[in-house]
Amino acid sequence: MGKVKPNTPVALVVGVTGMVGLSLAEALASPTALGGPWKVYGAARRPKPTWFPSSILDLYITFDALNFDDTLKQLSPIAHEVTHVFWLAIQVVLIWAKHDYYCSLSDLGIEILAISSFFTRLLHLDVPIFTN
Repeated sequence: MGKVKPNTPVALVVGVTGMVGLSLAEALASPTALGGPWKVYGAARRPKPTWFPSSILDLYITFDALNFDDTLKQLSPIAHEVTHVFWLAIQVVLIWAKHDYYCSLSDLGIEILAISSFFTRLLHLDVPIFTN
């Protein structure tokens, strides 16, 4: 990526390997983006896929959002720069039943509670991760 101008918006796109995350990262990195091009950090649970266009990101970060310590470790180095966080990650749990896949609402509820708990802890830190 090119040199960043002062006051350039810096995005952290969590869930960057999904359809919406990838589209958002591409849009923000574009010179035609409002205030852009933005500096874009992309994050996902798994390592960067071979098909992923690396050129749209300034950095690809792998972390487990349900592991608070891992999240702090991986995001702390960029936290002072980030001005916008776009949370687009979701892990849908599929359960096999009668030869059809379906998403269990109870499993989805558990995931929502886990992510809510994560955000609550993140927002109530004595030392905030994101200062911008």
